[in-house]
Amino acid sequence: MSQDPFMAFVSFQQEVLSFQRRNLDVVARALAAGEDMVAFQAKAHEAGMAGAKAWTAWIEAWTPKT
Repeated sequence: MSQDPFMAFVSFQQEVLSFQRRNLDVVARALAAGEDMVAFQAKAHEAGMAGAKAWTAWIEAWTPKT
């Protein structure tokens, strides 16, 4: 049985929030450790782009095809 679109969206949003929580934890640890923030921001940008691609794929998957 497939999940209805609304519940799939809710599930996806839970994953997004989980990712954001982990990201904030990583930022806090990096700052506390004195990490090179330029290099850190480059890594964060790569991770953000991966998230944007996942978001785009989700939208495409759930967009009605006409």
